[in-house]
Amino acid sequence: MNYDFLSFYTIFIFGLIIGSFLNVVIFRLPNNMNIDSNNSESKTNVDSDFVGTIWWGRSKCPHCKAVISIKHNIPILSYIFLKGKCSDCQNEISIQYLIVELLTAICFCFLLYISTNVTQLAFIAIFSAFLISLTMIDINKMILPDQLTLTLLWIGLLANTDGLFIDLEHAVMGAVLGYCILWSVFWLFKLLTGKNGMGYGDFKLLAALGAWLGWQSIPSILLVASIMGITYGIFMKVKTSLIKNEFAFGPFLAIAGWVTMITKINDTFYFPHLSLIF
Repeated sequence: MNYDFLSFYTIFIFGLIIGSFLNVVIFRLPNNMNIDSNNSESKTNVDSDFVGTIWWGRSKCPHCKAVISIKHNIPILSYIFLKGKCSDCQNEISIQYLIVELLTAICFCFLLYISTNVTQLAFIAIFSAFLISLTMIDINKMILPDQLTLTLLWIGLLANTDGLFIDLEHAVMGAVLGYCILWSVFWLFKLLTGKNGMGYGDFKLLAALGAWLGWQSIPSILLVASIMGITYGIFMKVKTSLIKNEFAFGPFLAIAGWVTMITKINDTFYFPHLSLIF
């Protein structure tokens, strides 16, 4: 694709706007879910002050519940202007808002650089936005909502109807294999220990990644995600003792899936040191 400063500037601003919307999804969606008890999640985590639709309703301060004005809801600039504090109660605003907005904008600029056509750019931007949302929700709430994982799966199959990233047959097999592998691990672990080793959302996220990237990518995604997860778990256990029983595995699947996507797009941007894995 041809790109210049104006293109990157435009996509950066667009990324900030999408990142702001992703923050809405990240904070509101878990509180609007009828969480399935089979997933070992509790409905007591739902904050009634934030129940409402994702698309409608003004944002509120999580501390004083004051409605945030439009001028205080501008991506990045409002956070800087307010010095990271609510204009009403002066409590600190989560830096996650700033991180998600910047991450999305930078990610979109990078995708513009490596994409070969507009269709490819649009789909990998959607892919990335979903993974950012899922990652942050799993970190915050230890859940991967069906509304996101299943939608991501179907969009992946749609993208591959014409073989945009992988043949449709391989995409369907990737979805099936991705789900079945972690489903099998879950039940084997439960039969051996009587405990849930992971949530159902992890099955569906890996199935979605398989729908986008094909069954051939499932082993490498699992390998990389497992290595990152084990490393993180050991580090946190030894250094801080923060992790005792469980931690979110979804973010590691998301990172491994995103990197796999980037390595498969084209030769414009290539990771030679990762090619042996992916």
